[in-house]
Amino acid sequence: MADASSSSSSPYKDYVAGLTAGVATVITGHPFDTIKVKLQKHNTELHGVKYRSALHCTTRILKNEGVCFFLFLGDAVLIHI
Repeated sequence: MADASSSSSSPYKDYVAGLTAGVATVITGHPFDTIKVKLQKHNTELHGVKYRSALHCTTRILKNEGVCFFLFLGDAVLIHI
């Protein structure tokens, strides 16, 4: 069995790997969360059905609000938490 103290991984390397994984998770997950929230908020009886599907929601967001809104709006808040 390998001894835990003989690990070649440094704390700095572990920190950078964790930081990179966390940022990558936010960047890849945020567009899906944006679609989910828009579908939940706008497809209600009060607002009527604004989006027919997730794909329709995605195309409307990209067309009306742009790529920056879709990918990055709110990411700074998520990363700082």
